[in-house]
Amino acid sequence: MSPYETCILKSFIIVAFYVCASSALNCSQCNNRFGGVPNTCVSPKNMTGCIGCLKTLTKVKLRDSGYMDGWEKLSVVVSRVCMRPGSTFIKPAGCYRQQNNGGYTERCFCFTDNCNSKANTLATGRTLVSWIALLTILSSLTFGHWQSLLHTL
Repeated sequence: MSPYETCILKSFIIVAFYVCASSALNCSQCNNRFGGVPNTCVSPKNMTGCIGCLKTLTKVKLRDSGYMDGWEKLSVVVSRVCMRPGSTFIKPAGCYRQQNNGGYTERCFCFTDNCNSKANTLATGRTLVSWIALLTILSSLTFGHWQSLLHTL
């Protein structure tokens, strides 16, 4: 790789890093009380100025003798939250599961725009494919550079 190509590549990586790192995030927020008003996930709010997004999934088996058919009922609740500066309960990106009495709660932390939205499943896949493609290109360029150096020796 020529010095010119190396300079362009480094510039691109630096600009991409600073654009991603410096901007505030947008996150979905629903199934929680915000300002005393409940907000369902049928029409979630798009929150701005977030430092991270959180999606919480809680599944609990309800075993109530009052049910007519005698079967267990599965209760599933999903909530989405915008984490603001000063939030104290923040973990690295990923999902963390905790057992509850009769079920579990899974908290997924993420740090890209709208990563906790319902529609983000496809977008996350596209982002992953984009990163894999970029890393493949970078590794092939690097490998080609090393290969040309070995041929000159």
